[in-house]
Amino acid sequence: MSTWRQRGNLWYLSPHRPIGVIEFIGGGYFAAIPHLTYKILLEELASAGFMIRAWSYIPTFDHQAQAKAATYSFHHERQRSDQHQVDQLSIRIGHSLGCKLHLLATDGGYNSKALVALSFNNYSAIQSIPLLSNLSKQLGLITDFSPCSSDTFRLISKGYKTSHNLLVQFSNDHLDQSYELLKILEKRPNDSSKILSQPGDHLTPINLSLPNHFVNNWPAQDKIKCSPIDKLTQNILSWCEFSIGGKIQ
Repeated sequence: MSTWRQRGNLWYLSPHRPIGVIEFIGGGYFAAIPHLTYKILLEELASAGFMIRAWSYIPTFDHQAQAKAATYSFHHERQRSDQHQVDQLSIRIGHSLGCKLHLLATDGGYNSKALVALSFNNYSAIQSIPLLSNLSKQLGLITDFSPCSSDTFRLISKGYKTSHNLLVQFSNDHLDQSYELLKILEKRPNDSSKILSQPGDHLTPINLSLPNHFVNNWPAQDKIKCSPIDKLTQNILSWCEFSIGGKIQ
């Protein structure tokens, strides 16, 4: 497997014979360096045969603009890439805010076979940032994300077209709103969305869920075997193989 490389806002990792592409968007400020913060998860998926394209960004209040920027970056790379067959099996994975950005993609999900949404949440800015209520009054700050929570669900209901969606909820994640999202998705015609629960919390997909001194010193294969991320990875791969026919290496 090759090493991580960066082109613009995308970080790349490719196996020798890729079977498909994963377009990944992380959550919060962890998403600024996805090749480090989501290293174990993404490298295990690459080991299974997927080329990884991870979008790097710093969150703002304008989620719609960031969804547009992410869609453009992924689209531009598909146009640039000469691996047409690989792009035929394109799966999107998002964590936390990354789920929302994928769901608001300007292509409506048409360029993807499926979405894996890890720890989806759609809270308002004040709910997400407890100090914001007081600060907004004192400083006149913008007090909510764009789109707001209700508009986000409305836009997903009207514009999101991908049928196959796996919503992963962790047992100790108090921020998760996967069931609320599932209700919206299931109302669409030909929907094949499902929810999967597993042990963990909101930070399980991130390397920081492991002690740093272990993460820094363990070989990659040991990190995976000893990590709750292993269960998550296997759940994702099993679902991809069963639901969309992705032949996993």
